[in-house]
Amino acid sequence: MVGCAIAATSVWAAAAGTARADHPPVRERDPAKAAAGVEGWGRNVEPSSKARRDAGVWAVAGAGALGVPSDRPDTTAFDLEGRTLGPVSAVTVVAKGKAHVVVTNARTVGGLLSAMRIEPDGDDTVAPPPGTPLHRTSSVRYDEVHYSFKTGVIGVPLRPRISHTRQIPAGYAETLVPGHPARVVRSYRVRFVNGLPASRRLVSSMLLRPGRAPHTVVGVADHTMVGEASWHYVASDLTAASPWLPLGTQVTVTNLSTGASVTVVINDRGPFGGRLIDLSETAFSRIAPLGQGVADVRISW
Repeated sequence: MVGCAIAATSVWAAAAGTARADHPPVRERDPAKAAAGVEGWGRNVEPSSKARRDAGVWAVAGAGALGVPSDRPDTTAFDLEGRTLGPVSAVTVVAKGKAHVVVTNARTVGGLLSAMRIEPDGDDTVAPPPGTPLHRTSSVRYDEVHYSFKTGVIGVPLRPRISHTRQIPAGYAETLVPGHPARVVRSYRVRFVNGLPASRRLVSSMLLRPGRAPHTVVGVADHTMVGEASWHYVASDLTAASPWLPLGTQVTVTNLSTGASVTVVINDRGPFGGRLIDLSETAFSRIAPLGQGVADVRISW
């Protein structure tokens, strides 16, 4: 079917239903005035005295251009010589996001789109389907759809490894290993609707450089203090004496100079010379040489 525009000057009346040849319609307005500003798809509508008796399938923008109200979807149009151009419909067409009110003699959605010089391919979407008779719908939607592949290199951060320690007060954290993201090349199939990206799907992924997960320690100690730690010889292992901490309290002792730490259990009282804690021989040797005698420490519990 050939898509073409019908000259507005050749259309001078629209009447509901099917007009008969022995009762030509009454002229409703000046054809010259009706021609102003009317355009068809593909060319401007120009007056013509050589109108073909078979006008083919056509579509013209603007229901008012041919005197067809949009609330009268099925009427019959005539040219100036009284020849029937066939039943016409006023349909709202949303083509690639832009709305048009269209007058056409097409009988199906597909015929209307063809008259508008729109030829959907297998990816495009048409609603309702092209075979739908126009008298069953008052609106048509056409969306142009195409696909494209996008490839790029991205950084993918790895989930950090988290551990807990009583060497740090609660609410504090330290990063032991900074880590770095993995480098990955990924390809996506991107769906475009009317020229705009609408969705994407991952089709391939290749690792270029492995990453390293950061290691973070989180403090869980409720209390901390800083002071001096001494040691005394006892037979028990990893124990300590405190002047005031409850017996059985688990305490982490950290050497402020070296960062070395040890966890002990309070099982005795002392020291009583202003020092913070008195460690067993074994415990003190974990954070400083025994010959040092005293160390500046932080205790957490």
